[in-house]
Parts: sequence; structure tokens; C-alpha cells
Amino acid sequence: MSVATGFVQGTEPKPDLARQAVQQAMFKINASVANSVLLFLTPPYARNLPTTIRAVAASANCIHVVGCVASGVFTEQGVALKMPAVAAMVLTGNLSLQHQTSGLMLSLATPDNLSVEWMAADIPRFGGVAHGGVWRNGKGTLVEACEVSLHGVIGAVGVTQGIEILSTAQPITAVQGHELVFIGGKPALHTLQQAVGDDALDVNRLSFNQIYVCV
Repeated sequence: MSVATGFVQGTEPKPDLARQAVQQAMFKINASVANSVLLFLTPPYARNLPTTIRAVAASANCIHVVGCVASGVFTEQGVALKMPAVAAMVLTGNLSLQHQTSGLMLSLATPDNLSVEWMAADIPRFGGVAHGGVWRNGKGTLVEACEVSLHGVIGAVGVTQGIEILSTAQPITAVQGHELVFIGGKPALHTLQQAVGDDALDVNRLSFNQIYVCV
């Protein structure tokens, strides 16, 4: 594996939280040096960005740190909105973020730095609107916007067309952390299969653009 994530939250926006998030990710893939780090911080970090980014670069042994302050951050481990929190993705092996203008582009920008020309460019992009500062190469950008390409991956940008109601509302009768275990007294997966049909749902291989919601 060449990529992993780390997620840490706390009571104060200390650089040590960011260091821990990177160390989590590095430990998962048994890496000591990263090619690139994608770093997202919640708004409480806005006043402590340089020190935090330097801590991340030191932990990853990598100066190529890209990211922004976001309204909220999340990974497969958890989610945080207002409290101090860090989400980091470490890329190693043949994966990296590169400053190119071709390929699949990750774009980050504050609202004031979104322009008609930027949005109209015929480039496959994904990303988001930053809540605050934007950085690359381990330091802030003057225009609070940046774009990097994903090197070493093959991908496509997909758009969901919305949410479709699959069934009538049913009570959630058991959970495990953030996972639904039983809905209406039945296993959640069984309920989902009944709603969409066995042929429409391959439980072992869901397409990236197929999102099913049970409530």
C-alpha cells in the first residue's frame, strides 16, 4: 500500500495533533518518508498555520505539504467540524502530488479566489472551497488557491445526480460506532438488498458513483 490517512482531534489547535495524524498514516504503511502529504485543518488552526505545517513536514520527512483550512475534516476514522482536528493523507511509492496542469487535478481555493475563467477551464478537477488559508510546498500561497495533479493514479471525476428514496422510513434499531447494524429489526445490509434488489447491489464491489442511503 502506498497511501494512508490519519485523523486526530483535540481540545486545542496544537501542532502535535497534526504530527500525530501524519505518524498514524505513516505507521499504517510502514513508511519513514512521504512523497507528498495532503493536509486539512479545522478553523481553530488558522492562527497557527506555519508552525503546524512545519511539524507535518518534519514528521513526514517531506516538504511537499498541500492543503487548506476547511470548515470540517473527515477520514474513514472520524469527522470533526468545530473542534481542533487534523486529517492527513500520506502518499508514498509511485504516488505523489505534482505541480502540473495536466491529468486529474486537485483544486483548493478560498471563495474570493474562484473566478469564471478558473471554473470554465476544460480540465478534469476535483477538490473544494477552502475556509481559510491554502498552502503548497509547506507554505501559504499568496492568492490562497492551488492546483496539483495526482501522479501515479488513473481516475475520473464523477458527479452524483442526487439521492433517491429507496423505501419508506424505518427505525434504526442498532448501531456500532458510525455504522448501521440493524434497521427495522433486520440486518442493515439485508434491508438495503431488499430495497435495491440483489442484482443491483454487489456488496463486494460498489461502483464509486453508486451511493445508497438508508434512513
